[in-house]
Amino acid sequence: MFRSVVFIACAVAMTAWFLYKLRYLRSRWESPRLWALCAAIFFTAATLWLAAPSNVLWVDGVTGVPNLSTLLVAACQTVSGGVYLTLALLWRHPFRKAWPLVRWIVLSCPLCVITLSLLFSASSTPVERTEDFNTYYAGQPTVAAFSLLWLAWVLAGHAMLAYWCFRWTREPDYAEFPWLRRGLRLYGAYGLNVALFPLVGIVAIIAHRTGTAELDEPYKATGLIVAPMGVLLVTAALTLPTLGPKADSVASWTFRWRLYLRLRPAHRALVKVAPELAHTAPGRRFDPYHRTRRMVLELSDWRWSLAPLFDPELAELAERWGRRAGYRGEALAAMVEAAQLKHALQAWTKGERSTARDRGGGEEARDGAFTTELTWWVQVADAFSRCPVVGAAVAARA
Repeated sequence: MFRSVVFIACAVAMTAWFLYKLRYLRSRWESPRLWALCAAIFFTAATLWLAAPSNVLWVDGVTGVPNLSTLLVAACQTVSGGVYLTLALLWRHPFRKAWPLVRWIVLSCPLCVITLSLLFSASSTPVERTEDFNTYYAGQPTVAAFSLLWLAWVLAGHAMLAYWCFRWTREPDYAEFPWLRRGLRLYGAYGLNVALFPLVGIVAIIAHRTGTAELDEPYKATGLIVAPMGVLLVTAALTLPTLGPKADSVASWTFRWRLYLRLRPAHRALVKVAPELAHTAPGRRFDPYHRTRRMVLELSDWRWSLAPLFDPELAELAERWGRRAGYRGEALAAMVEAAQLKHALQAWTKGERSTARDRGGGEEARDGAFTTELTWWVQVADAFSRCPVVGAAVAARA
């Protein structure tokens, strides 16, 4: 019962994926890649439906042919492996370049299925075996040949799929597509996962023919592990290249709001220098990219207005105390700038004005890429609102 539930749940998930991808065929009817993807998902779903023990008994009962569902599973898995190889080739190469290899796959799959059907017809399998057909009848030469051919085909196909996917992820032309590269790695992991089932099966059959049945139980358990893991890997491989860039956008959007919140205390304090410059475009209030860009522009303008009030002695004091507190490099410069801004803002609030040029001691508003400017102002804003050295230096100078 548990085995049936696992396989049916996996089959339902793959069927849902098939129906979801099928709707795109209307607009992309001539896409070989989409056809290959839909076929791969379809045959994977069919394999899972037919492999559930309850469905095995139902199919065999309806047809009156014992263990017929095993032949159907073997056929579907054989075609599924070939289609996944075709899909991988079409991902990597244009159709015309991939066609010579795809043609061999298209020809080999039917021949393999026909051979499996002939071997199954030549075998005597009167007892229903829903979980261990390959090992239970391994003593029959025709069944052993049937099982080994089926499992060897699936093993070779999925091992080759894994090899291609992992090799292509190292190609330089995927360097600019990190999420696509991750998707290929997941398809490679899917190939390795599926290849585990036929590998264990082949070893179990060989061991059974030599008189050892100790691997029968591990072989049956392998299917329960491979099926759900394969569904998870395929699901991740299908969604990651699409959702990954969106996740990056969400992370970038969230990160930009965090920068906005770090800039806001200094922005709200300095806005009294020229409130008329503060502006948010209509409809952009919840756009963190627009809000942070406006903040940087406004902070730079207010800083330029306050620059004539900068105190070089305060700068020396703040730098000396900052070094004692462990500040170095850019962090030290940002801390000194924050002290100058806070001191100049106090003088501005008291009504002091100056038409003189910047008397030194503070840095000019920085030019360059916006990202660099934003990073600088975030450091200054953090020091302005949180650094105790800034407050102490300004208080001492006052």
